[in-house]
Amino acid sequence: MVHVITALVLIFSSIASADSKTYTVKGMRCEDCVKKIEAKLCPTLNAETCKVEVGQVTLVSKKPLDDAKVSKLIKAAGHYSVTGSKPSNDASTTSQEAPPSK
Repeated sequence: MVHVITALVLIFSSIASADSKTYTVKGMRCEDCVKKIEAKLCPTLNAETCKVEVGQVTLVSKKPLDDAKVSKLIKAAGHYSVTGSKPSNDASTTSQEAPPSK
């Protein structure tokens, strides 16, 4: 039982410390744009999650995300620009508390 609780605490603490942001991207209009940004951004950042959709990019990383680097990579993929970012509220990236130990 102690091993299970220890494992849960480690899992939940790693989730809680993840940096998760959604970036609004101007100039993305189609799936080709999505593919261009995915190809430039996702392999370079080594993020846990790199979800690119028309008009936005959601990233989850164990390390703090560098907004300037993300913006530069998106711009390098084509005529795109980041117009804003906010902490992601993706349910899979929110922190959770470990259940109480008995």
